[in-house]
Amino acid sequence: MEKKNPLVDETLLQHPFLFVLALVLGFLIMDPLQMGPLGGHEFRPVKHDIAPYREVMQSWPRDNLSRLVTGKLEFVDEVFGPESLEFDGLGRGPYAGLADGRIVRWMGENVGWETFAIVTSNWSEKLCARGVDSTTAKQWKHEKWCGRPLGLRFNKDTGDLYIADAYYGLLVVGSKGGLATPLATQAGGKPILFANDLDIHKNGSIFFTDTSKRYNRVDHFFILLEGESTGRLLRYDPPTKTTHIVLDGLAFPNGVQLSKDQSSLLFTETTNCR
Repeated sequence: MEKKNPLVDETLLQHPFLFVLALVLGFLIMDPLQMGPLGGHEFRPVKHDIAPYREVMQSWPRDNLSRLVTGKLEFVDEVFGPESLEFDGLGRGPYAGLADGRIVRWMGENVGWETFAIVTSNWSEKLCARGVDSTTAKQWKHEKWCGRPLGLRFNKDTGDLYIADAYYGLLVVGSKGGLATPLATQAGGKPILFANDLDIHKNGSIFFTDTSKRYNRVDHFFILLEGESTGRLLRYDPPTKTTHIVLDGLAFPNGVQLSKDQSSLLFTETTNCR
């Protein structure tokens, strides 16, 4: 039978503040009312084997010119939260998806930025256009309503812009812009909860990532904290208007890029740093 340490009990009794503090800390850790940051989440931590940092960086090509250090920061206080950048077949742009839910296009010094497209008819300037606040937690409760376009790719043959939106899935908008048309919102009977990035194959197929089947973009930190791997690499087939699962069980699949000859496809797993 385990013996209690009388010194610990006496210390707590002689110092009621420590006793109360211990109770409060225990209450906060147990979180019976689910008021903490993990409250309301079915948290299931997963262990991953990640290559040591030094092992990865030793073979990583270095930019010996340090070009980012000498780079110039453009468009300060003009666009907020640009995620993906793209140019159309005529060289116009860049186009960028912003934190307030818009896809905007640079029209030159005389005009500046213009709204090119939105992903939902729910979008309104009053609700969604919050400037720098759109990149903060103040926007989180509006993101599902306003949209959050992440991946952008032009089909250079048709001029159509394909969009991976974190909440509205895969969409497309014509070369004149406007309201985008939804293409894929579910795959394999499961909703696309966090569409992230995409690329277009020469045969017309659109490959794109769905980062998690459990957490959306606002809750992306839980994907990393938990280590869950329910993400997917998907393929949308325009002729049949169907969405297929290419890979499943991925840990925060993120960027997508087809090789130059389009014989292979690269994607990143953020959680596993690969």
